[in-house]
Amino acid sequence: MTDLPDGTYVEWRGRTYRGSVSGPSQYVVFADSQEDPEFIPGMVRGWERTVPMTEATGFALASRCRWRGETFWVLSRSRQPARLLLGWDGDPRRAGEIGLTRVDKMAWEVEVPESEVTGMEQVRRAA
Repeated sequence: MTDLPDGTYVEWRGRTYRGSVSGPSQYVVFADSQEDPEFIPGMVRGWERTVPMTEATGFALASRCRWRGETFWVLSRSRQPARLLLGWDGDPRRAGEIGLTRVDKMAWEVEVPESEVTGMEQVRRAA
């Protein structure tokens, strides 16, 4: 696991920012302060700047774990009590066997105590 929480990031000019894709050829990077004059006030808070994809690398961090012999993506966490909302997109028959709730045509969820999961890891994927 990294020091960064799950989410979407952009590496630009030697730094890692929270970020997002903005159209077919740009990212938006988010900062706590106006790092240069091209950063503008953000819609909600902080500062943001649009940068070309040719100058940056986008990636996403997502956690996954094992529960009841299957691999799940961690969708959210609650601390009191320590529980995880897990997402899964495997075999429909197996989903029924392990007690998952269907949320879409081929997607299931389950909320479980964090103590029941093993193999927690964070995976880096292209944004």
